[in-house]
Amino acid sequence: MSQKLNSAIAVIGIDIGKNSFHVVGHDRRGAIVLRQKWSRGQVETRLANLPPCLVGMEACVGAHHLSRKLQLLGHDARLMPAKYVRPYSKGQKNDFRDAEAITEAVQRPTMKFVATKTAEQLDLQALHRVRERLVSQRTAIINQIRAFLLERGIAVRQGLRFLRAELPGILAKRSDVLSPRMLRVIEDLAQDWRRLDERIEGLSGEIEALAQQDHAILTPCSGPSARPGRDAELLLLTSHVIAPDQTALTDAAALLRFAARRGFLLDAFAGLARTFFSDYRRLRAELGLTRYTETELVSLLKRSGFAAKRLEPNFGYNSARLAVIATHAG
Repeated sequence: MSQKLNSAIAVIGIDIGKNSFHVVGHDRRGAIVLRQKWSRGQVETRLANLPPCLVGMEACVGAHHLSRKLQLLGHDARLMPAKYVRPYSKGQKNDFRDAEAITEAVQRPTMKFVATKTAEQLDLQALHRVRERLVSQRTAIINQIRAFLLERGIAVRQGLRFLRAELPGILAKRSDVLSPRMLRVIEDLAQDWRRLDERIEGLSGEIEALAQQDHAILTPCSGPSARPGRDAELLLLTSHVIAPDQTALTDAAALLRFAARRGFLLDAFAGLARTFFSDYRRLRAELGLTRYTETELVSLLKRSGFAAKRLEPNFGYNSARLAVIATHAG
């Protein structure tokens, strides 16, 4: 690209592919001055020769890595959810039009961007995703074992722990209704279940260890970032803590009342519907939800070295939720 063209580019949209990237660039007036297809190896080299500019990409696989690289080169790299880019696409879909839509979307002042994840954050995300897949596989195996037993008239109480406790006895004593072939099949499934348990336990331990590291960093005088004479500056704000007497129904009602007053009632209904059918609801049902009273939350923070007090009212839509501000007691 010529030096004159390089200096004219103010905004770039990149449609990320596996091996090739489609790039569209706008000047400050919004006219298209760049429309090219680059290989993966060319992206960093070519953008390194450009003056710092605004670079937009969809938040997809590989986008966070490229965003970090471009930020090191001085560019203002921003990621956007694909669903927010789609309305800016014009005409029949193709890669260049997708890149042009990204270029348009990244300039919108009301666009909601996705924060670029660090390598450590992506590692933690990978741990959660692998664990989620393994839990799903374990659930499928448990359901299959239950189905095979029910076909032979053997019913086991609902719950993972009950099947785990009763299965060895069933395999040892119920040869009257379980054929040798079915016994072998269920034993193989039980072995798969045990292997998945071991992998899930290992991943859970690693996730918990990372959580403990974060807790140590937040606890004054115990983390690697603690500095003598500066601990008293540490301020912790905790909000939207759900009290034990709050139910999902009262929480949703508070949101809808707040939305009606602020004029986004339909969006609030849509958000509740998305939450109802989301993975978050499934995980919340599986793992449970930790709730604290005001006294319990203040005591918990006190044990970690903080002096805490409740803020009235809570930040956000639900005044019944708890908000606590805490400072290092020392």
